[in-house]
Amino acid sequence: MPAHAVTEAQFMPALHVFLQASDGDDAAIEPAAEAFAALSQAEPGNAVLLAYRGAATAMLAKTMWMPWKKMRQAEDGLAMLDKSLAMLATGQPGLSPSGAATTLEVQYVAARTFLAVPTVMHRHEQGMRLLAQVQAHPQLAAAPTILRERVRQTAKQYGVGL
Repeated sequence: MPAHAVTEAQFMPALHVFLQASDGDDAAIEPAAEAFAALSQAEPGNAVLLAYRGAATAMLAKTMWMPWKKMRQAEDGLAMLDKSLAMLATGQPGLSPSGAATTLEVQYVAARTFLAVPTVMHRHEQGMRLLAQVQAHPQLAAAPTILRERVRQTAKQYGVGL
């Protein structure tokens, strides 16, 4: 299992702020984006950190006034998520700083984000497929409770695998 430059002690506070933002606390969006930008820069080859950075960047669209700035944030975030998913194909074994399987966590973060962006971004079907893959992932049962619960909530919200 590869050693991470970013430790669980660094990751968990950023994750907490990210979860607040993804649960609708708009004041937490910018701090979450900043936290994951810093963590991702500290370990640029980490697909999990890049996925959270992408998701937080996409959420920044909610904080923008100008339509072109909204679209730019969303597109930048989705591009980071696409890159993090591509990194999985090149081999990102092991566990994320949260203790979840890297593939599981990246796919979940991407699925949740793809399902949350406006339909004009054409990501809903991909999000649904990823969410179904996450639910069928053999390591989901061993994932940290917080991730398992988020997957369950998201699946219930979108009617996947019920």
